[in-house]
Amino acid sequence: FSSLSTTKQVIITLLFFKLSLVLFYLLYNKVENRTLIVSLFALKFVLIGSFLGVYNPLDAFFAIKFNTLSLLLGMSIITVVLNEAGFFKRIAGRISVYAGGSALRMFISFCLITYFFSLLVNNLTTILVIVPITLKLAATLNFDPRPLIVGEVISSNLGGASTMVGDFPNMLISSQAGIGFGQFVIFMMPICLILLGLMLLYFKVKIGMFHLPEFQKPRPPENPSSAETPVSMRAQRRGLFVLGHVVFLFIISNMISLNPSAVALLGGTSLFLFSGIDREKIIRGIGFNDIFFFTGLFVVVGGLEASGL
Repeated sequence: FSSLSTTKQVIITLLFFKLSLVLFYLLYNKVENRTLIVSLFALKFVLIGSFLGVYNPLDAFFAIKFNTLSLLLGMSIITVVLNEAGFFKRIAGRISVYAGGSALRMFISFCLITYFFSLLVNNLTTILVIVPITLKLAATLNFDPRPLIVGEVISSNLGGASTMVGDFPNMLISSQAGIGFGQFVIFMMPICLILLGLMLLYFKVKIGMFHLPEFQKPRPPENPSSAETPVSMRAQRRGLFVLGHVVFLFIISNMISLNPSAVALLGGTSLFLFSGIDREKIIRGIGFNDIFFFTGLFVVVGGLEASGL
């Protein structure tokens, strides 16, 4: 690019800039299949870049951040296994029994468990698991679920922001900037906990106006594990064992020069092979759309870099 004349440089930069504006306009307008749109634009960037001699397929390949994709894939597998094994539903069910007939205790308990789940698994997955349980509980106990869901969404965002594996942007930031798990927690978790506390305090003061009345205490099931099979119980134990070790290795990764992406991918692969959960279910549960979306986006960003923008 630097060997071209100034006029050609400006033309190429403006052309790639225009393409990127069209891409983000389509994404902003919530096109049906954002992964397909990004992939098509990534292909355009490579074809046009190759024709102009500034961005070829090899450049596009090296623009892909494989560390980020490995981290995303590994943590997705761990989350899917725990979800398919019924771990999240089991914890949420026990919390609903613990909360008894108190709306405030129910609210605080579900917000806290949503926050803590979001620390270690993707916060979008946490919400996809917790909200249906909340809706089912609200229908059974006859209370308005909206304030509880709002609190869960805020808690999920704060939990996701607290660690390097809580949400997609953090995975991207940490893997590319070389920020370790411990560093992320030290700088992000304190302010997120303060915000969580303020949110809980606000809802405690306002809980009456949200029409979340006291309700009858739910009866605990006679056999909490009746819906759980030996396979799911074994998968839960293995999933928690792997997750615990992955987090431990994240914490010490800077000390022993270990790549967190490799740790996540190794942990996810081991569960994919040995969790006991049907592998087709795991594959269906993995967010491949997100992985392909990020891959296309990396290629687009690589093209913008190659164009001098």
